[in-house]
Amino acid sequence: MYQGNEAMMEEFKAFSFEGGFPIIKKKNKEDLDLDEEKKMGYDPNAINQYLPDLVRLVHGSFEPKHKISDEFNEVHPDCSKNSIEKKLKDFFIKDKRGEDPRQRYYANDEILSQLT
Repeated sequence: MYQGNEAMMEEFKAFSFEGGFPIIKKKNKEDLDLDEEKKMGYDPNAINQYLPDLVRLVHGSFEPKHKISDEFNEVHPDCSKNSIEKKLKDFFIKDKRGEDPRQRYYANDEILSQLT
């Protein structure tokens, strides 16, 4: 089957890694975001201290995400825009409810139960 290919088979033969696999696994996106925020001087957990303020600002708001994150960042400069937008994505939904024809942001039950 391998006649005439002995040289190639010898050159490309498989072997085992004694001390483990030599390729280092890349960090996931969340780890990179946290490292980047630390380098920029932001406390990655600062947003958690201000969650009630974020809920008051966002719940029922018509404003777009970037405008909300800019406004919140002006009031709380120790929170990064990245962490604010992550919380917006995790804890709020933009939806039409009832007779209101416009979409608003609503806090989900998870964050409301954490704050009560």
